[in-house]
Order: sequence, then C-alpha cells, then structure tokens
Amino acid sequence: MAYPIYLKRLNKREILIEKMKAIRLSEARIERILNSWISANLIRPDGQPLELTKYQRQISETVLRDAFGLGSGSGKYCIISCTRGGKTELVSVLGLLLALLRPATQIVIIAPIYRQAIEGIFERIDGYLWRNKKLWRAVRRIQRHNGRIELKNGSKILCLSATNPEGLLGYGADVVIVDEAGSTPRDVIKQRILRMLMTKKEGKNLLFTIGTPHIKDSYLWDAWNSGDFEKYRITWRDAVKEGIMSKDEVDFVRKQLSEDEFDIWYNCQWRDISEDDFFDMARVREKMVVEKKSYDNKSLNYFDEIVLGCDIARHGSSKTAVVVLGRLEGSYYMIDYRTVSKKGLSWQLGWLENLVKKFKASKVVIDETGLGSGVHDVLKERLEDKGISVVGFNFGKRKERFNLYDNLKYQIEEGGLFLLRDERLRQQFNAFKVKYRADGGKDVIKLRNFESDIVDALALSLYGFNSGRCSVADFMNLDELVGAGALW
Repeated sequence: MAYPIYLKRLNKREILIEKMKAIRLSEARIERILNSWISANLIRPDGQPLELTKYQRQISETVLRDAFGLGSGSGKYCIISCTRGGKTELVSVLGLLLALLRPATQIVIIAPIYRQAIEGIFERIDGYLWRNKKLWRAVRRIQRHNGRIELKNGSKILCLSATNPEGLLGYGADVVIVDEAGSTPRDVIKQRILRMLMTKKEGKNLLFTIGTPHIKDSYLWDAWNSGDFEKYRITWRDAVKEGIMSKDEVDFVRKQLSEDEFDIWYNCQWRDISEDDFFDMARVREKMVVEKKSYDNKSLNYFDEIVLGCDIARHGSSKTAVVVLGRLEGSYYMIDYRTVSKKGLSWQLGWLENLVKKFKASKVVIDETGLGSGVHDVLKERLEDKGISVVGFNFGKRKERFNLYDNLKYQIEEGGLFLLRDERLRQQFNAFKVKYRADGGKDVIKLRNFESDIVDALALSLYGFNSGRCSVADFMNLDELVGAGALW
C-alpha cells in the first residue's frame, strides 16, 4: 500500500494513525479471518488449532463489523456466559485481532484481581503470539510480570486490576475489556474505567463487560438491562452443542446445586438468591453513613477506644487490609481502612506500627493464620511495652470463625455499627454466603474471585472490643446504642 510522500515528515505515531485511517476491512475479509485465518494461525496450548464455536464466530463478526465501520452497533457489548462457556477465549481472540488489525490501538484488560487478568485473557493472547513464529515477529516486546504486550504496529495490550482504583487513572484506551464485571465494584467501573474511552478516535471505541449473572447488585446487571449494550447469552446447552462441554459432567453438577444456583452458573439466568447471602445487603447499605476522611486528629480523641483489625495477605494473592474502628457511647464507627499488597512482612510491621500511632489505637487484632503468626508475635513484642494490646485470631477454627462473622452480622443488622460510605467495601460483603451443614448448623463460606480482606479486617476490629474486656451481654447491650449522628 502506497502512502503520500508527506507522511515521511510525520512522526511515528502520526504515521500509524494515518495507516489506521487507511484500513477498511471488507465483509469478505472478515469472513476469511473468522472461518480460516484463526484456525490456521492460532494454536491452543495442546498444540491443536483453535476452532471458534458458532456463537463465538457470530459475536466476533458483529464486533469486527462495528470496529471497522461496517455495522451499526454501539460498540458496547454485554456477554453473560455459563462457566467454561468460552467467553474468555472469545474476548482473547477479539483482543488479539483488534490489536493486529488496528495499528496504534490500546487495549486494556481489567479484572477484579490482578491474577485473574494475567491468568485469563492475557496468558491466552501471549500464547497465541509465541506459539506462531509469524505472529511472534509482530511483537516488539512482552513484559509478562507487568501484564504488557507491545506490537510493532504500535498497538498495546495492558492488564490492570480493579482492586487498585487509583492505578486505573491516567490510562486512555480504544478497547476496554472488563472481565468478571459482576465482581468488579460498580463505582470503579463508572468512575475509573469508563473514562478511559472518552478520547475521540478514528475507529470506534469498544467496551466489553463479560461475566456470569451471579450478582444483580453490579454494573453487569446494569449493562444487561441497558439499551446501550449489545447483549449475548451463552448457556450450557450452547457449549454442549459445540462440543466444548460434556453433558454428563453438567448433569453431575446439576445434582450438586440448587435449582437457582444451576440457573445462574449454567443457564445464565439472573436469579435473586439473597436468602443465601450471609449479610443483609439492604441493612449494609443503610449502615453506610460515615463519609471517608470525616475525622481529623482532634476528633479521634472523642472516641472511648479505637481498635485496629488486620487481615494479613496469604500466598501473595490477596491484600493485607487494616480497618480502624472506634467506639463512642456504645456505638461503633468505621473510621478508615487501608490495604497494601506485594510488601514484605518487615515492611508491613513498620506500616502497622505507624497506623497504630496515627489513629491512637489501644488494641490491634491480627489474623494469626499462616504468615500472620509471625506478624502477631513481633508486633506483640514491640507494642505491648507501650501499653497497646495485641490480640491474635485464628481463622482456621470453624466455630470461632463463624462467631466472628456472626458478631459482625448482628452489629450491622441489629446493633450500632456504622460503616464508611464506600462502594468497594459494600461489594465485599457479597462474597459471604450461608452454608448449611449436615447437622443443620450454619457456616460461612466465601465466593471465589471475590475480595473480602476489608470485611475480614472489619470483623477482627469489632472482635477486639469484646476480647478480654467485657461479656457478650455487655457488648450487645441495645440500651446503650445511639444514632449515627453522634459524631458526624
């Protein structure tokens, strides 16, 4: 393809933009890409060629038509799928095709936690590239530890995590893929992610929200009910028909799940299973009345006592979370929370000591399960000489763990605990579900791929007011509870 001589005087990015303007995919070329190019060039981890299912091809055709001006769609897509239905493979292929076919395109992949973004879409795209020598020549560099792919045509693919909202600022994107959008806080999507698509580009900006319909209180639910999105549903029947799921295995799983659970995870139907939620989410929202940063150094002196609860990160896949809780005349106010990841234990010890001093805490409750045991022991040596109590709690003991969460549940639903008005905090309460044991007793379980560190730290801080200080009857004395306006 010949380009005008004046292009030589333009900088590199301007040349790429001019080339992008010149690209116009025909209907026939899109059909060839989906029906033959993919199977000839994209190789699965087992060495076999990738074959798109019928529904993957149909969705991909719509997206490519919209991306290159051949369709009339909005450029916004909501895809809900059964587990193992091929939604991750679908958007991985689309991400790679858009990066190859639209020079200077920036694609951002966002998941609730960073590991999901890396191990899901990013690793698939990375694999497609290095398993094909011709495609590998299109790569400028890949930084796997940073979740970054750069192609020689100027396109970039980046992985980001929704658990660090501030880290989402400063990025612009032509294509945004929100993986597990039902588990990503609604306000993070609205206030941080959508703004990435604000810049006007030559080609249409594209937004994908994908996930399983397991939570109505989410942006995925909003998108599914919005007239702005193209909507697609992939069920277990579609996957079985295309040969990527076994009907025998589906029938086996069906026996293990309730009717509503099966409808959600395999029939991709929105169901209200709030009766299985451990926390009453309506009461959680009602108790979120405290504005963050509404305290100052002087106001901390008004509290009768301040306790820090600390949930220590385990296996490097979660965050260490600290919640600051204050008691005032029988009510409990969530003052602040802090989270940190990828820091060594010695760093975290210094960080915790500084927080104790900053918030004038009289007690620290540490999750001493696993790595937390060492933090608890060292912190106890350092702080108890200063008159600050350090208490350990073991999450490995089922009965004690249930009582810990049950105490938090009581204080939210019946007692005087008032929470920060914070969307990230609210979202984490959705992770907790009720499990009934064979003896009829109840237990608490957490959904996978949901963060719960802040709620864990909150439960620990609340436990601190009752550990070795007063009886349960005193702790739950409703006559002493006062309204939320006592301090603010």
